[in-house]
Amino acid sequence: MRNHIFIPAAAALLISGFSPFVCETASISAAAPENFTKNEIQKNEVTIFSPASNTAFHLNAAELTKAPDLSYFEFDAHGKNYQWPGPVWTGNWNLEGCSKILIEMENLSTKEISFCVRIDDPAAKQNNANWFTQNIKVPAQTRGVFSVELPASFPKQLQGKIVGMRGLPGGSRLGAASLDWRNVVSFFIFVGEQNRGTKFRVYSIKAIKGEKQTPTAEWMKMSPEEFFPMIDRYGQFKYEDWPGKIHSDAEFAERIKAEKADIAANPRPGNWDNFGGWIDGPKLKATGRFRVEKVDGNWWLVTPEGHLFWSHGTDCVGMSNGNGPISEREHYFEDLPKDSPFYGKGWTHIGFYGGKGEFRTFNWTKANLERKYGPDFAARHSESAHERLASWGMNTIGNWSSGEIFKMQKTPYVVTLSAGGRAIEGSEGYWGKFPDPFTQEFRTSIRNSVKSNQEALNSPYCIGAFVN
Repeated sequence: MRNHIFIPAAAALLISGFSPFVCETASISAAAPENFTKNEIQKNEVTIFSPASNTAFHLNAAELTKAPDLSYFEFDAHGKNYQWPGPVWTGNWNLEGCSKILIEMENLSTKEISFCVRIDDPAAKQNNANWFTQNIKVPAQTRGVFSVELPASFPKQLQGKIVGMRGLPGGSRLGAASLDWRNVVSFFIFVGEQNRGTKFRVYSIKAIKGEKQTPTAEWMKMSPEEFFPMIDRYGQFKYEDWPGKIHSDAEFAERIKAEKADIAANPRPGNWDNFGGWIDGPKLKATGRFRVEKVDGNWWLVTPEGHLFWSHGTDCVGMSNGNGPISEREHYFEDLPKDSPFYGKGWTHIGFYGGKGEFRTFNWTKANLERKYGPDFAARHSESAHERLASWGMNTIGNWSSGEIFKMQKTPYVVTLSAGGRAIEGSEGYWGKFPDPFTQEFRTSIRNSVKSNQEALNSPYCIGAFVN
């Protein structure tokens, strides 16, 4: 994630630093204990851990207490000098053909805890792949059997041929795509930094054989020559269907009609003022600008018309976020035009393209909007963005959004300011180290950015600015 500084119009300063969490969360994570029969657990199972067995393990910044009758192991994930504390079981397990992991455990803390499970094969530490992670949410002071559904294996003939992506078709995970399920060597349960000090008990860990939740699709049997190109002209995966998928240009006209009907049926809230403030709430001084005021002991944003304002919106409102890299991946895509204004250039310092300099991109969002609206697609899209946000009950255009849209003065917004200068060497961040706000270079870069965004900042619709 990025590090943000948000500056409200009243010049209050909040600094938030976020660090990436290594455990993936998916819809299959357990939110409550599952009910399994004893026969189901015992049939076709692979035991990973039993307190009475001699399974090897070690502790990462955690302490162990064994039950006197060896019915459970209790762990204190104190997290001293380690970011992801918890126990790691080691061995050699063949989990091929297993559909899920059943973990009987107990959360001893007074709040719900998100535990992360990680499974490795021998190559995991060397190549930053060959592993699978999944989280399970265990309610406070709850004991139960929790299920971790194992992903479908990605076809071996396609492994290594899909690059520059954060996920894989068919619900497969990047890390797990090449994992050798026949040779699992470690099983790790841990908590994140925010949950250091969590105490929990583990009673058993078993893998259950059976059909995976995600069935094998026909395209998984294709050779690379048959599979590519895998992306259609609209930027969609070719081999699966879902509600809302576009199949022809003619469907865009139907979408416009349906969208107009939906907006008419769900109009802008009637208790908003012109800026999305709460008309039925306290009436404060109207200053013509967004500001903050303490009301009944709580700080509130206040609209230019003097009403309380609860900011509810989304980042990245615009068309620029539909860019996708195509360099070294041209064979992925069907019907890319030879020449188009929607080609562009990008760069990044992370992932497959990190350190490779500029790469070529194509913007499927703009291409599809032109198909939908015609030559004046930019203006029509900007107008529809305001209509949609209001219909959805949103009153804010967030950071990294298009000036073409927020400068229409129809929805409150924040402006993006850029900061430069010397970095704080001890800082960390997904996109890089945090700039030192006490340096002259930082001050100069902020002043220059403010000057270049003066018009947008002076608008009554401007709530404040993000410095990123």
